Amino acid sequence: MTRPSPHRVSISSRITSRTEAGDPLSIALAPPPNESQDQRARRKALEAEAKRVSDEIDRQIDADAANLKRRRNTTKVLLLGQSESGKSTTLKNMQLTCAPKKWAAERGAWRVVIQLNLVRSVNVILDELGRHTELATRLSPLREVQKDLERRLGASAIEERFVPGLSPVNEDRDKRSSADRRRTECAVRSSEGWKAAVFKIRPSTATSRQSISLEEDETTRVIASCREEIHALWQDKAVKDAVWNRKVNLVDSAEFFLNHVHRVSRRDYVPSDDDIVRARLRTVGVQEHRINFEASLDSGRDLLVFDVGGSRTSRAAWPAYFDDVHAIIFLAPINCFDEKLAEDPRVNRLEDSFLLWKSVCANKLLSSAQLILFLNKMDLLDQKLKAGVKVKHYLTSFADRSNDRATVSKYLKNKFMDICRQESPSPRTPQVHLTSVVDTITTAHTLGYVQDSILKTHLRRVNLL
Repeated sequence: MTRPSPHRVSISSRITSRTEAGDPLSIALAPPPNESQDQRARRKALEAEAKRVSDEIDRQIDADAANLKRRRNTTKVLLLGQSESGKSTTLKNMQLTCAPKKWAAERGAWRVVIQLNLVRSVNVILDELGRHTELATRLSPLREVQKDLERRLGASAIEERFVPGLSPVNEDRDKRSSADRRRTECAVRSSEGWKAAVFKIRPSTATSRQSISLEEDETTRVIASCREEIHALWQDKAVKDAVWNRKVNLVDSAEFFLNHVHRVSRRDYVPSDDDIVRARLRTVGVQEHRINFEASLDSGRDLLVFDVGGSRTSRAAWPAYFDDVHAIIFLAPINCFDEKLAEDPRVNRLEDSFLLWKSVCANKLLSSAQLILFLNKMDLLDQKLKAGVKVKHYLTSFADRSNDRATVSKYLKNKFMDICRQESPSPRTPQVHLTSVVDTITTAHTLGYVQDSILKTHLRRVNLL
């Protein structure tokens, strides 16, 4: 009789031999002697259920480990500040700095937004100043262009907001005070959704693709054909004076695009980084952005950034995002010491920033969060001070200090630092940066320092440093 190869011995044979040798584990695992078929079936069912439970536990352990790794590699940051403080501009700078490839891929989508910014600014000026009847007639096609651009952005909301000094064109201005005048502004519900609308998948038929291309070309053609009229309107001294005195209220970026109308209105226009950073598109609600670091040293790390609306109606949603936050970048536009809130003309904008900062510093949920303060719009502060606007007329505690950029910024920095020291549940010192976040080069250096600091603090919190 041929002896079987040792490699062909069955598992049951090995268990039997080990059982005979007195191995306790094998004895425990071996089926009971004289096992009936019913008993064997029940045993197999119990073993299968035990394996299912064991596999489920293993999967949960793996999921928990993956989640822990993801949490360790993800830093949660909140962007806070009043409306038009520069939060979205800061976010765009973060995207440009951390994820330049994705930024470049989305560059073309911003052309529609910038065209809308330019066209809407022209229409606002024409609504408020009736002196340019001839120019208004020649620029009238821009009304339809604005509607077309808003439609192509997939605008899902039109918010009506208070804007001092503005009123719809069909209302009698004499019957309404400047505090009551309103203007609607295009807004979208998702910061990514509008990009999908612009970069939507084209229909498969050549005819449909050609139709869409012709539509886009026609919009650009109309803007290009109005280039000289837009330039003439913007060069009018009465228009410049009205904008400076806020009789015509334009967003901060409007002047930039109007000054560059010959470039922005070109048929072959491609937005620059500076253009995109200045482009304005209002979003409704809280915007969540996951920024994947593309640099090799930081590859695999993410910034989870929440751009939380700064309007008064949006602030109630802030606490829902305070849990487990690693850092807060708070933006305070210090150029607005002589301005009122759009939502409530009784409230000074700088005073509103003080109150918001106080509430953030005092919040116990944020007591362990790193505080980073951007005293923003330094460029506009400088312009205002050089024009002779006196801080002491709006901030009495400033008294007779020198009305220059260095003195004003130092004074306001100390005010914000004092609030943090007085209101924080535990001692902490915020990082303070004087910023003009529309300056991409300087802001890149600032954000590099800030991001490095945030990441190191986060790593210490998860016991990796």
